[in-house]
Amino acid sequence: MLMNAALRLRNTSGLALEAEVDEAIDLLAAQLKQLRAEVLQTIVRDWLAIAGRLGADTFDEESETEGMA
Repeated sequence: MLMNAALRLRNTSGLALEAEVDEAIDLLAAQLKQLRAEVLQTIVRDWLAIAGRLGADTFDEESETEGMA
C-alpha cells in the first residue's frame, strides 16, 4: 500500500487531494520557500523511512534540517 501511494505521488500534477490537505501543503511550501513538488517528495520520503520501507541511509546528511521538526 505504501509503495502504491508513493508511485501515485511521483507525478503530483494530477493528484487530487482534499482541500484542507491541499491548502496545508501549499502553506508549508510557501513557509519553507520550496516548490510544492519538493515538499511532497520530502513528506513521502520521510513517511516511507518511518514506515521502514526506505533505509535510513538514503537520507541526505548534507540537507538542511534545522527548524524542520
